Amino acid sequence: MRTKTFLAALVSGVLATTHLASAETPLRYSSFVPATHFMNEGAFLPWAEDVAKATDGRVTIDMTPKVIGSAASQYDALADGLADIAIFVPGYTPGRFDLAGLGELPMLTEDPEIGAVAFQRLYDTYLAQTGMFRDVHVLAAFTVSAGHFFTRNVELTGIDDLKGLKIRAAVPSTVPLLTALGAVPVQKPVTELYELLASGAMDGSVSGLDQVVSFKLAEVTDHATIVPGGLFNTVLVFAMSQTAWDRLDPADQQAITHLSGEALARRVGAAFHKPIETGIATMQEKGKTVDRADEAFVTAITERAAPVEAAALEMAAKKGLADPKAVMTWYRRQIADLTQP
Repeated sequence: MRTKTFLAALVSGVLATTHLASAETPLRYSSFVPATHFMNEGAFLPWAEDVAKATDGRVTIDMTPKVIGSAASQYDALADGLADIAIFVPGYTPGRFDLAGLGELPMLTEDPEIGAVAFQRLYDTYLAQTGMFRDVHVLAAFTVSAGHFFTRNVELTGIDDLKGLKIRAAVPSTVPLLTALGAVPVQKPVTELYELLASGAMDGSVSGLDQVVSFKLAEVTDHATIVPGGLFNTVLVFAMSQTAWDRLDPADQQAITHLSGEALARRVGAAFHKPIETGIATMQEKGKTVDRADEAFVTAITERAAPVEAAALEMAAKKGLADPKAVMTWYRRQIADLTQP
């Protein structure tokens, strides 16, 4: 009888503990950009509010006062359970997530919303099955604003103007492109961008126009050269630690999934429209030049970019992606379909 009583009490205690655990699950969100950054204000923090509503307050998300670790270590912060949710840039750890670089190839799209949704589809259809982010639970995978040239003293009018310039490369996929264009690439995270340019350590950068606002590029560069289609599109991933995900109630997991994926990617992409417009206006207001590369310049870039893409497809095949050329054709078709009015 005492054994039955003890077992009943034990089961009752376990059930009570489970109920308390499911009553509210606070999650820590680590971000290497501040709360005021438009990705947070326009996408991730409103998403967090929607998650709280959709789960009737059972899942709450609080942004940590400062990033846990560094911009380059966010994937590991999730994998090690130091953070529950984080944004990470696969390209900040070269050689680790190379397949993500397919979304960063030149001349894909200038529209951040189209790029974000198209890459989410690419990830869902082809890349997720490779297990490239197997240590975390991916909530959304997307590209952000297209990269263009920003230079300090040299106004770019053609390919020859790039020769010998030290240009900050945003992600690994931009390194071979800049080399092919005659520049000297140095890969550094965006958090170091302002200091590199202000100190004169770099002659320029390939960056999104939104970074004029978020990283004060108008203060440290003189010229912006817009390349139709963009020189690259940086891939970002918004993910949850697998441990944090596994402890959620299945109904709450379903609610979060409904708010994530393509819906969240579109939300992030849309958040970039206004900062891009503001970035162009800010450069012009400060007396800096903003020009679009002419046809001859674009043709030269396109010709030199072709071997870069060929090498990326060869890499993807070695990494186990079946028929990378067909995958890129499919990806470009998604972008074209999304571009249609």
